[in-house]
Amino acid sequence: WSRWTSCKGKRSWKRRSRKRCEKLQERIADHPFVELACKEEEEVEAENAAVETMGEGLEQGLEMADGLRLRTLSGVVEVLPTLQCVEFLTGAAALHLRVHH
Repeated sequence: WSRWTSCKGKRSWKRRSRKRCEKLQERIADHPFVELACKEEEEVEAENAAVETMGEGLEQGLEMADGLRLRTLSGVVEVLPTLQCVEFLTGAAALHLRVHH
C-alpha cells in the first residue's frame, strides 16, 4: 500500500511539474521578443524584468527536475542489492562524464 501511495504522490508531483512547465513555455512563446528592438528604454526595462521572472521560473523547473532525478536515483538504489548498486552508480557516473565531455 505504501509503495502505491508513493507512486501516486510522484504522479501527482509530475503532473503539477508538467503543468507548471507548460504554463511557463506558453508565457515564453507568447512573449514578443522581436518588438524589444522598437521600444523605449522604460519599456525595455519592464521587458527585461519579465524575462528575468521567466528565467527564475525556468530555474525553478530545473530544480524540480533535479529533485525528481535524485528521488528516482534514491529509489533505485534502495531496491538494488549492494553489488548491483555499485555497478549502477558506476555506470551512471560514466554516462554523466561522457555526456558532459
